Amino acid sequence: MTTDKPMIRVRIVADDVDQANAAALAIGQALTITRESSPRPRRSGDGVTVYLDAELPPADRGALDSAEQRDRRIR
Repeated sequence: MTTDKPMIRVRIVADDVDQANAAALAIGQALTITRESSPRPRRSGDGVTVYLDAELPPADRGALDSAEQRDRRIR
């Protein structure tokens, strides 16, 4: 499945599956999750890792312009 939308992969490291699921739900409120891996035990043995593939929201051009202007003034 290919898409033109910018994508990111988020890695969640948590103490247990419940924490990982809570983090995934919170991230899902801000981003559109396209895929979530099954929780996997960490190699170190402490906790679990979950990966999320997510679409980035469209950039707010006005906010980007403001940030660029602010950066120029700081320099």
